[in-house]
Amino acid sequence: MLFYTAGQSAAFLLMLACGLRLGLLWDFFRLLRRLFQPGPLLSLGLDLFFGAGAAALLWASLLGALEGELRLYALMGALCGFLLYGATLSRLLALLARKVVRGLRAAGQALSRRAFVKKLLK
Repeated sequence: MLFYTAGQSAAFLLMLACGLRLGLLWDFFRLLRRLFQPGPLLSLGLDLFFGAGAAALLWASLLGALEGELRLYALMGALCGFLLYGATLSRLLALLARKVVRGLRAAGQALSRRAFVKKLLK
């Protein structure tokens, strides 16, 4: 029994990292939804792409962590990583993205007031 339990903590941590990557993928698709404001058909397509990407990421992580063997603690590790990302990094990245967008807008407005830019845009 000890032989089998020796690698469980490492597999759990690898799947935790997989959950963090799933959260990053979730935020990427959330950003796409905000940018394009999709209708029902495009929304379905984005959901299918996210599902396929999440399944591929989970499968690749399971292959790396447990040689493809599905265990409950591995799925719990991925879920914990996803929830941890949503509670911490997701909010920080959203705040950072808002500040970057505000800075870019301010820089664009400042440039648009310049005379040479007005001549270029005519």
